[in-house]
Amino acid sequence: MLRKLWYALLLVVIANSSVAQEKVPDKQVATAQEETPPSPTTVDPAQIQSLRLQLEAVQKANEDTSKTNQKNLDDMNKRLGDLRQQLDRAKGVANQIASLTTIVNETSAKLVALEAASQQVANSSIRVDEIRFLAGEEIQKVLVRNAATLSVSTKLGSTLSDFQKTMNPEADPDFKSELDKLQGRISRGRNNFVQRIRNSGWLANPLVSLAISFGTFLVEEHASEKLDDFTNVICLTEFASQNISDVRVIDQQIKNLDARVNEFKANSEARFSTYVASLGYPGGYRDVQSAINNTSQDPIPAVAADFFKKLPRRARPSDPLTAPYIAVRFQTDKVKDYIVEYDQLLKDTDAFFVSFQQIVERDAAATGECATKKSVVRATDQLRALAKNVAAARQQFQDAYLGSVSQESKRILYSGE
Repeated sequence: MLRKLWYALLLVVIANSSVAQEKVPDKQVATAQEETPPSPTTVDPAQIQSLRLQLEAVQKANEDTSKTNQKNLDDMNKRLGDLRQQLDRAKGVANQIASLTTIVNETSAKLVALEAASQQVANSSIRVDEIRFLAGEEIQKVLVRNAATLSVSTKLGSTLSDFQKTMNPEADPDFKSELDKLQGRISRGRNNFVQRIRNSGWLANPLVSLAISFGTFLVEEHASEKLDDFTNVICLTEFASQNISDVRVIDQQIKNLDARVNEFKANSEARFSTYVASLGYPGGYRDVQSAINNTSQDPIPAVAADFFKKLPRRARPSDPLTAPYIAVRFQTDKVKDYIVEYDQLLKDTDAFFVSFQQIVERDAAATGECATKKSVVRATDQLRALAKNVAAARQQFQDAYLGSVSQESKRILYSGE
């Protein structure tokens, strides 16, 4: 295109030169011819060729430059597009960073609040454990003290021995009188035999007593006159033989309960020593009680306060106080089991008193022909009095032991509140 323009320009120049030459007046031409030498009117082909080459060179340079510029422009547009994408991504990242920053800040604030709350809970939890431990110590002192005096046989006093005596026919004065008469009427050679029977204790057996009484009746002169006395002895023996098993049952129940009480007493003192040892206290119940008697103060609360004060607010397995802390909490929870055992022992003891009273009242309710015999009447009167004694012993037991571990103490032990 540029070359064509150059050609057109060259032709116009040549044409203008020809036209100007034709239009000059003759006079001027003549004058010009006189003044200047004549000049040729044709263009040098070499110049035209040179111009053509220059034009082509310029054209080629322009084309190369145009291509280069276009390529550079395309590259710049591409880079610009990439930069725009990067900018958009950067804006998105910046927005995400801003959002994350907000989240981080909010989370940090929540963590600080949670940390403070956690610290407060940890402090509160440790305080609760300390209160529960002290409640457990007070409860165990009650258990040890009560176990030391909780003896069923002691509580019954003479009631048990009186019951056993009532059920022994030989203890009845009429029965004894019959034996004395037997000894006086049997031949002198056999007196030692009867005395040995009495000394042996066999007469506590109703069957032996009955046999001897029957022998007495057979050797008596005027047996018909003695029939009423003998019937009295027979009725008493029958009454005792029917109820002798109750004596054995009551005696065995008392032995079992006292054995359990003694075992609980020994265990209670050992448990108390283990309990306070978990804090690092070297003594046992007697040492604590001695300190209370001497100073009027229990040493355990001060030891507990020092122990719980040193605990880390966040227990870690590697912390040297973590294991003792776990042991203290375990010992505190074990007190619940001791209370259950103690309550069951009290329930069984109370049930024994009820059973004993019912047995005595049932044995006192003699019926039939023998109910009016003087020895049987004497025995039933004694049993009714014993039933009242058992009821009184039960009431004393309930007043002294039932509810000795207060509900308030249990509530504190269970919840720490």
